[in-house]
Amino acid sequence: MSTLYIIRGLPGSGKSTLAKKIVGESNRHCESDNFFIKNGQYKFDVTKLEDAHKWCLEKVKHLMTSSKLDVAVSNTFTRQWEYQPYIDFARKLGWNIQIVECNGKWNNVHDVPPQTIDNMKRRWEPSKDIEASINAEGYLTTFILAKYNIVITKYTTDEELFQKAEIIDNCSKQEGVSLWGTLDFLESLRNNQKG
Repeated sequence: MSTLYIIRGLPGSGKSTLAKKIVGESNRHCESDNFFIKNGQYKFDVTKLEDAHKWCLEKVKHLMTSSKLDVAVSNTFTRQWEYQPYIDFARKLGWNIQIVECNGKWNNVHDVPPQTIDNMKRRWEPSKDIEASINAEGYLTTFILAKYNIVITKYTTDEELFQKAEIIDNCSKQEGVSLWGTLDFLESLRNNQKG
């Protein structure tokens, strides 16, 4: 079954990078910022922000109805109502939905002013759809576990867990991403299997 990845986070949190890791360097990824790219130049216009979000939603709908390949949409989505139309459309089509919250602290490529980012932080609403929501590091760790065939079971020892965490950290560097808390994530994964 196809999956719609809804990737949310503040500017500079790694949303676009993660989306490209999930669906590849393809046209299966959309974000409202793309609306403002004309002739290869990014020119933001706050008066057209609503148009940009409408454009993004329509593009995602087109991608989802024209193929069964996974699609990723990445925007700040500080409030649930901002990404709810994507959830509603995906449910209508019977698609899986994966909400991913990015929390990296990179330089934002569009030079969003610190005051604007602070305002976004104050508006931030945690995902209510908890069962469909994971953080970006958990997603990337899961992606690497599957890609490199690394298995964690309830019988994995602490020593094996430590070794696998090192392998995952090395694999993540090959994937061009940085992960934090890998060992904690793996311990949680193992412990959930023991219950």
